[in-house]
Order: sequence, then C-alpha cells, then structure tokens
Amino acid sequence: GAHDQQATEGKRALVEKLRRDIGFASSQTAAIAACKQAQTQWKTLPRAGRKTEDALWAELRAVIDPVFDKAREQQQAQQSELEAQAAARQAVLDELAALSNADPEALRQADSAVAELQARWEALRPPAPADASMETRGNRRQDDGRPARPPRAPVDPLQRRFEQSLDRVRDAQQALEQAREKRATEGLLHAVLSGEPSDAMSEADRRALQQARAVGEATDIARELVALELAAGVDSPASDAELRRELQMQRLAQRMAGARDDDARQWLLRWAGCASRAEATQAMRAEQALRKLLGLH
Repeated sequence: GAHDQQATEGKRALVEKLRRDIGFASSQTAAIAACKQAQTQWKTLPRAGRKTEDALWAELRAVIDPVFDKAREQQQAQQSELEAQAAARQAVLDELAALSNADPEALRQADSAVAELQARWEALRPPAPADASMETRGNRRQDDGRPARPPRAPVDPLQRRFEQSLDRVRDAQQALEQAREKRATEGLLHAVLSGEPSDAMSEADRRALQQARAVGEATDIARELVALELAAGVDSPASDAELRRELQMQRLAQRMAGARDDDARQWLLRWAGCASRAEATQAMRAEQALRKLLGLH
C-alpha cells in the first residue's frame, strides 16, 4: 500500500506539472516537447499495482493525447495544403507549356496570359525559410575561426521548370515576331525591287514606300548604289573606286561629327527612289547589297 501511494503521488505530480507546462507553452512545438519529456520521466518513476498503474497512465494519456492529436491534425492540414499548392503550381506549369505550343495568333496575344500566370505562380511560391539573425550569423565560426558561410537556399525544382517554360514561351514569341518581321522585310524588298506591291506589306510600309519614291526621284543612282554597297560591305566595280573613296571620306567625316549611319530599312527606302530608274546590272548590285544589309542572304 505504501509503495502504491508513493508511485501514485509521484506520477500524479508529474501529470499536474505537465498540465502547467502545456498551459504555459509558447508554441505547439514546446507543448509536444513537454509531453515527450513527461513520457520519459514517467518511465523512471516507481510503478504502482496494475489497476492503479493503468488508471495513472490513463490520466497521463488524457493530457498528452489532445496535444499529439492537435499536432497530427495540423500536420495533416499542412500536408493537404502543400499537396494543393503543388497541384496548383503544376496547373500553372501545364498552362504555360500549352501556351508555348499555341498557335501564332494565341502567341501574339500571350503577354496578358503570361503576366497572369506569373502572378499566380508568385502567389503560390513557398515562403523562404527564416534565416538566422545577424547577431547569430556573426557569431558563427568555422573550425579555423573564419565566419561560417550562410546556409544555401533550398533548391526548388518546380521554380526551375517554371523559368524554363517561361523561356520557351518567350522564345516562341520572339521566333514568331522575327518571322513576321522577315516576311514584312521581304515583302518591302520585293516591292522596292519589282515596283509591285506585296501582300506582306503593312499599310505603314506602303505609305513609307510611296513617300520614299517621291523623295528619291532626283537621286543620283550611281552615287546611291556605291553608297549602298559601302554600307553593306559589298565590293563595288573598279570603275567606281574613286567614287567609293570619296564616299568613304564623307562617311568618316559624318561619323566624326556624330552622325549615325542609316539602318538597313532606311537604305531600302532610299533605294526605292532609284529602283525604277536603275539599269539591270545596277538593280542586281543593289539587290545583292540590300539582301546582305537586311540579313536576307
């Protein structure tokens, strides 16, 4: 009887202490740590008789079980949230992948869709782990006394996949725009060289070509052709060597004065005023220079 009384008093005191510790615990983690410590201490205390011991153990479990049940529920809720977040992130990846393979019309209008997917992705990104305080980091030292390197941020494989998918969409848009620009340039080149309008030309190009033809009607064809070949880096005939040197000196003086060279499109429109008056040989030379200048070899 005395042994049972001693065991009962010790274990009930432990249960009451555990209740207080749980009540004053600053977090769920602290409450769980208190329960685990109480379980460990329980094993060191004297055992009562079987019926008494079972009753005391039931009292302890009545205090511990709600703490562990709550922790388990929180863990399950967090796991469910992580799974839902992963599913939502995968949905964004799937939509982005579909967008990279979309038809040209959808790609041209994809900027708003990409922005919306980026916003959704940022909202779904897991929070960065809390870093140690500056003081703690400043106090950490390696074995040789040097400050320890801060821990590396964990790698997020889905983030890498998102960036790769986003790059594929941007590359597809860029390729589409380059193809559009190339068709437009080829259409304008055809219109300049043949004098016939092209279906690939925009209304703005039609107006620019019409204006360029009117402005260039009095242009010196031979001089304009050599200047075009000089700009494109194409050799001119030996008969035009003196004119080419003159134009080179003029070009150098303009550059020293801060003037910028005309771009490929400007040269194409400049030749538009000469194309209808050029001889066959001149037209061939101009086409060669223009194609090189426009990157349409």
